[in-house]
Amino acid sequence: MSSLDALRERIRRKTHKKRRLAGMELVCFPGSAAGLPGAPDAAPLRLSVALFSLVQRAKLPPASKVDRASHAPLRSMATALDMDTGMPLNLKDPTVAVRKALPYGPQGFKVIMPPADADAIKRGPGAVGLTLLGFKPLSQLRDDDNMRTPYFLYPDEAGRAGSTASFTALLHAMLRADVAAIALLVRAARSAPRLVALLPAQEVCLSGGAQVSPPGMHVVTLPFADDVRSSERIALPVPAVTAPEEIVALARNATELLRLVDFRCEDVDNPSLQKFYACLEHFALVSDDPVEDAVEQAPTRDDTLPDIEGFQSIGGEAAVSAFAAALDELAPPQDQPPPKGPPAKKRKAEADPELAEEQAAAVAKVVQLGADDALPSAKVDDLKAYCRAAGLTVGGNKAALLERVAAHLAPCEGGQEEANDRGQ
Repeated sequence: MSSLDALRERIRRKTHKKRRLAGMELVCFPGSAAGLPGAPDAAPLRLSVALFSLVQRAKLPPASKVDRASHAPLRSMATALDMDTGMPLNLKDPTVAVRKALPYGPQGFKVIMPPADADAIKRGPGAVGLTLLGFKPLSQLRDDDNMRTPYFLYPDEAGRAGSTASFTALLHAMLRADVAAIALLVRAARSAPRLVALLPAQEVCLSGGAQVSPPGMHVVTLPFADDVRSSERIALPVPAVTAPEEIVALARNATELLRLVDFRCEDVDNPSLQKFYACLEHFALVSDDPVEDAVEQAPTRDDTLPDIEGFQSIGGEAAVSAFAAALDELAPPQDQPPPKGPPAKKRKAEADPELAEEQAAAVAKVVQLGADDALPSAKVDDLKAYCRAAGLTVGGNKAALLERVAAHLAPCEGGQEEANDRGQ
């Protein structure tokens, strides 16, 4: 790397500040005082350390509400009101009987308790900080033993004198022994305790002296037994197929040509963030243009798109085309659909005599109510039973069912009246 590239790299890493999350104590060998002969009152080793977030997902900033006339930011407030009087309640007043409910069990049964007890349940049992539990070989840590983005641990000399020397000695000892430290992390007063693995990392610098990564420990959050989910074995529908050696050679050639040698994800800007801020700057300077013009005129660059010209210059497109053609020759023809078997015969459901009697009684009841001009007093279940027996639509509310049944009963009532007139 040239001196200019090293200077650019150094400036880039200096301008991007590492975010300090919290400062805490690292308690080393907490149980060693009881095991030391002749020193029963010896205190454990305490170091002052700081937690940093080296990698954090950049998100679009949320929009805030402002006053239309003065553009002053607005603040939303929530107030608890009394159900009987409607007056606001002072939750800090000890005389105010406010309770909280926590769900329990799969049915969501609510356990009512005072707010202090609910906060005490959620609060972690230990003090804020890191407590060293022991050491474990790095080879025994799996890649999937990671619950979130790791933190970074670095000594804080301002918090306690001698922390840097002690931390450095512990770091070098862990690097030589190729082990990781297992500790208990309580990040905040109301945070739940988590088991973490402290992975030692030595300093990495470029040839020009620019620091790529600092010395310290990566704090990897480990899962508890309740967090682990066992994966189910999935049986393949077809047996494993061995690809011919010619196709494997074509695939190997395509992957070798399309290999990204100098690719670094930290050098690729987020295209959505770049577009957002470019459009925001455009609107701040020229606010009369429509949204479409702002998006088109915004000077954005998307480095996540493939370099088509670069692929063509090294023969990558031809290699991929040759591999795809070989796969087409190997794949079986898919023009004809697979033959379908004979359709399954549907079985007729056996009629329940009790259900049939109930339905007949409901239909007779609806017919009698219609003859007495008291159809609105019919029950919804009886109306649905009549519609089901008459082959009408069963869905809808009671008003729709009444309209449907009345329309169906009208011709029947008219025919019955004509028959009565002819009989007379």
